[in-house]
Amino acid sequence: VLRYLIEFELKESDNPRRLLRRGTCAFSILFKLFSEGLYSAKLFLTATLHEPIMQLLVEDEDHLETDPAKVTERLTPAQQERFGEKGSEDYKQRVQAAVETNEAKLVALVNKFIGYLKQNTYCFPHSLRWIVSQMYKTLSCVERLEVGEVRTMCTDLLLTCFICPAIVNPEQYGIISDAPINEVARFNLMQVNELKDSVSIYLHVQHVERSDAVRLFLYRWGNFCSSLPWLMVIQIQGGKAVCLSLIRWV
Repeated sequence: VLRYLIEFELKESDNPRRLLRRGTCAFSILFKLFSEGLYSAKLFLTATLHEPIMQLLVEDEDHLETDPAKVTERLTPAQQERFGEKGSEDYKQRVQAAVETNEAKLVALVNKFIGYLKQNTYCFPHSLRWIVSQMYKTLSCVERLEVGEVRTMCTDLLLTCFICPAIVNPEQYGIISDAPINEVARFNLMQVNELKDSVSIYLHVQHVERSDAVRLFLYRWGNFCSSLPWLMVIQIQGGKAVCLSLIRWV
């Protein structure tokens, strides 16, 4: 059924990437349901995400906010006083310092997630690999789509329907059951999730304006910045020759 939907829903769409990003098309919904019920997918997500999520829960008790306008919103009055008078030069400098500290922490966290992903690509579910390879094979033959755009769509699929939901709500996927997730931890998981999403997309779409956090990530980890889903697509599809070989035998 998924192979059929690739052919007759995604391939026939004027903008298949936008269709995937919305996550509401029949293919996206069915892929998400299929991956959620796949035991090998649960094993992969647990092996990949359990340790970095647990580290996030125990290592930081502060909101890792990167928006200067929101840095002090969740602070107590006593904590806000440490920033000085709002609008003053001293206040702006302290806010900027807090933003840079939070960005650096997010960079380190995302790097941990990527590291654990690299360690576990060997157990990426074969059935999901087959689906993504079929999607790549079919859409790369569409004249109006460039190969880079098709790779980005594979990234979108893995993020929107497989990885991102498990990062933000790990307890629902059985990834963690031995630690509560409070409001701060949930916010920070969402921040990690957003930065991963941004890095993966901006690595493919070079002309898109990058946020400060993404620029910081690329600056500090440029040599290592084959992002979460990009690593997965490389592992699944590889370069052109590897991709054709995989598609031929799957």
